[in-house]
Amino acid sequence: MKKLFSLIFLFTIVALVINPGATIAQNVSVSAVIPPRMSDYQFAFDSDGYSTLPNNATVSYQITYGSTLNAFDTPNTIITADWSEATAPNGAAVVDYYMGTATDAYGGVKPVIDLQRHTITWMIPNLPAKIKAQTVSFKLLTTNNYTGSSPVNFTVEAKMSNPYYTFPNQVVQKSYQYYQTPAPTSILSPTPMPITSLSPTPSPKSANSTLHITNLSLVGTSQKETSFSITTTAPTKLLVKYGTSPTNLTKIVATQSFSRLANISFTNLLPNTTYYLQITATSPDEKSITSEIFTFKTALHSIPPNLDNSIIVLSSSGNVLSSDVQKQIANKSPFIVLTINSDYQIAYTLTNPVKLHAIDAVIQNNVLAASSTEPIHEHSEIIIPMEQKSPTQYVADLQSLTSGTYTVAVRVTDTSGNIIEKKIADLKILPHLTVYAQDTNQPLQDARIFLSYFDTQTHSFQPITPELFGNIVNPSYTNSYGQIKTILPPGNYRIEESALLYDGVIKDFSIGPGSDQNFPIIYLKRDPANLYSLAVFAKDYLGDSWSRAFEILNYAASSIRIFHLISVLILGSFVLLTFLLFLLRSHLTFRHLPVYLLFHLHWLVKQHKQNYLYGTVSDEYNVPQSRVRIDVEDEDTKNIIAHTYTNKPGKFYLRNTFENNVTLLVSCVGFKPEHVFVDKASVIPDGGLSIMLKKGNLHHLSAAHLFLVGLGDVMGMLFEVSLVISIILELLFFSLYGLEKVALYFILSLFNVIIWLFYLREYISK
Repeated sequence: MKKLFSLIFLFTIVALVINPGATIAQNVSVSAVIPPRMSDYQFAFDSDGYSTLPNNATVSYQITYGSTLNAFDTPNTIITADWSEATAPNGAAVVDYYMGTATDAYGGVKPVIDLQRHTITWMIPNLPAKIKAQTVSFKLLTTNNYTGSSPVNFTVEAKMSNPYYTFPNQVVQKSYQYYQTPAPTSILSPTPMPITSLSPTPSPKSANSTLHITNLSLVGTSQKETSFSITTTAPTKLLVKYGTSPTNLTKIVATQSFSRLANISFTNLLPNTTYYLQITATSPDEKSITSEIFTFKTALHSIPPNLDNSIIVLSSSGNVLSSDVQKQIANKSPFIVLTINSDYQIAYTLTNPVKLHAIDAVIQNNVLAASSTEPIHEHSEIIIPMEQKSPTQYVADLQSLTSGTYTVAVRVTDTSGNIIEKKIADLKILPHLTVYAQDTNQPLQDARIFLSYFDTQTHSFQPITPELFGNIVNPSYTNSYGQIKTILPPGNYRIEESALLYDGVIKDFSIGPGSDQNFPIIYLKRDPANLYSLAVFAKDYLGDSWSRAFEILNYAASSIRIFHLISVLILGSFVLLTFLLFLLRSHLTFRHLPVYLLFHLHWLVKQHKQNYLYGTVSDEYNVPQSRVRIDVEDEDTKNIIAHTYTNKPGKFYLRNTFENNVTLLVSCVGFKPEHVFVDKASVIPDGGLSIMLKKGNLHHLSAAHLFLVGLGDVMGMLFEVSLVISIILELLFFSLYGLEKVALYFILSLFNVIIWLFYLREYISK
């Protein structure tokens, strides 16, 4: 009011200045309204204290809003919660709206939920001044749409606007972590939250604790028609009001029978128009619940795409589980079976050109959707965006989660807003086949499982083979959890189970849609005294091991990658072993091998003289002595400038690159040291220097040293055997794979042959 009086006074003074003849008695009055400041409004967004959320967890959010006295009455205040950016790396939503948890805004304004755009909107027509600390709250539920091991950070935003201001968005960030097993308790311990309360305001729609609307799914829309799937926790009749305004829902669609799952269709709609709907569900005992207001939009004026000839294939581990061809033959949707946490894939190929906005794989849990009697704390739908692999092919990689029955479908959205959902198959997920020990009730590891199927043509059970059942191992052995992870199509089967020190069991069972058509639960009785069972298990185990080894060899023969691995392990090992055995055989060291090779190469071309200091060391009886150390001493400096050792024939080789005269200091255990002067100008004989050692003091070697020396000599005697084996293996591999793949090993073996020939020359010449 002070601002208003100041303006009136100001305009009065201006009027008097412009018209001095005017007087106040003329009752000239001018007034104006100054817009409120942004600081005159409250707007805050917060959540409970959970920083990291597992799958199937709820998280509460609260938006606080209001105005001060200076704000006056503010029209058309719009508040929006937006979780459209809460997505995983595969594009799937990690959170979704928890049905029935959004509270009313000031004046009883109902929330409007857009499940396609992932928003909740409250449109308050008038927010009076001095209305402080108003709140709206809602809950989100984490999904099973993303099963990756890495955590996913996601944000939820709150927005508020009025005719005066669009306020900065408020953001709350959290992290999502998928767990196959229940999340650890530490992840569910919230930190203290600063907001006063997150308890939603009681409303008639939440007064009934046993009746809940659990899911609302848009399954199809066009320019004139839209279809929804609605599920409740108890059989109900549905009354759905809809219209083009959330405050004017004048049209009605109703169901006539009680059911937990109902499909509702709206017809004769306007193209490209936003509609609103509200659901009232009534149970047979006349209890009812009314939902929030939901919104959807019809497609543009267009013709829905024709998907009749599109190709859909569902596979797992390389095995085709269902396809359109199978569906046409059976004239119905295929029924397929998977086990918990099995990976599977949907491939969708378009045969007609369609301008697409998105293709999603939709997996609906039939139990959660239609059989629950308690509030749902898990999603009844899993929606995975399909990845485009080519201009016409889309693929979704999925994982079966909990046991139950499901409907698998593909939902296609084109650029005009048309939505078509196409059912692929009925899916049943079973727990893994598990074996328990009867005495402990604990899973039994390494139990043998042999499976047979009932052949309707022979009316007998036949062993399951990979040729008939794809990538399946039969027999197989249970893991540390007592499980085998095998997938069987619907049919009749026989299982034979046995384990070491346990009695065997044979049981027939069926896999199919029935509640009793599952993997059997097997308990084996411990019986260590049963020698027959022990003998049978030992026979089967040895036979399985032999068969498995034979399969691996057959596979290796046809795999280039396996060939490279085997060639390195076998051929490479033999070639390297042959080389090492040569060093043991010749008493050479790896360090002195290059000089040894160079000398013999120069000897072949008669260029070894004066380029090398070489010779033979023997004892008084002319017996060559190996492992004799020879040090080269410079005559001027008296420094040791090189050294080497004699090999087994008593030979030694040194590069003659010395500038001065040198003295060879020859020493060996049990012999007197010898000094041999070598003049730089002297000519070395053709056979090299001949050095004789005289016996010295008797030296007793340790037993360990003698053992190692003897072991080395014995192993060195195997050099020729190893050389022959490596060449035979190379010839064998050459006959299988050709010269190109074994040429390297031939070259290495040729090197071994060459150094062996050099050694033979020395040995003969001694």
